[in-house]
Amino acid sequence: MNLETDVTPLPDLMLQAFDKALDLMLIMEANFDDVGDSKIIYANQAVSKTLGYSNAEIVGNSPRMFQGNQTDKMTRMEIRVSLKQKKPLHSKILNFTKDGEPIWLEINIIPLENDQGEVTHFFATERVCSQD
Repeated sequence: MNLETDVTPLPDLMLQAFDKALDLMLIMEANFDDVGDSKIIYANQAVSKTLGYSNAEIVGNSPRMFQGNQTDKMTRMEIRVSLKQKKPLHSKILNFTKDGEPIWLEINIIPLENDQGEVTHFFATERVCSQD
């Protein structure tokens, strides 16, 4: 093996892993004026497959697009507070597919920092789960 020619660069492998992952993965720009309105800049294939939206419909919107009237207000508040405080979060949320079907998701959201230690983005992984 020739390391100079046979090794796939790590960023390429990471992007491939994210795109093909079974869990839903989102990266959002941090908007501290309204953290709930942080815009999605990346969504992997599992987001489209699970929720029924095309990537073009997802990117540029906030995750609020997946919520509905039955999405728990306390859970939404818990998420906003955690993001505003730049803290990781683990929770469950009732979201909805493009067709309006309810779907429970176990979510993990972490803040991402730039070289100066400032939170610039949020990374979310989500997995379909039961209500319990």
